[in-house]
Amino acid sequence: MLNIKMDARMTDEEMEQVAGGMKYYDLDVYTGYKVYPINGGEQFTFRGQAIDENLAAAIVFYKYSNTKADVQKWLDKGWDEFEERVLNYRFANSKEFEAHYTHFRSKED
Repeated sequence: MLNIKMDARMTDEEMEQVAGGMKYYDLDVYTGYKVYPINGGEQFTFRGQAIDENLAAAIVFYKYSNTKADVQKWLDKGWDEFEERVLNYRFANSKEFEAHYTHFRSKED
């Protein structure tokens, strides 16, 4: 008979992901792009700004699709300009955005 002992405890990061039910990307993708979930994934932070998941996902997609220099150029213009830029980019490229986050979701299955 096979005897397997499993440790059922979850890390704080795993709890954040499960509790928040992140819609677009998983914890590793968000944190890889320096977008961090808080409050169980109900909110996120990026560069000290509290944001929702829609903006968090738009930032991940924008950072993936553009150079660091371009991202920094828009950050240098101020938060409002950057936010408008990444949201407009996401909506203008909605099919590519969906393919991007769906690609990461399919890797989890």
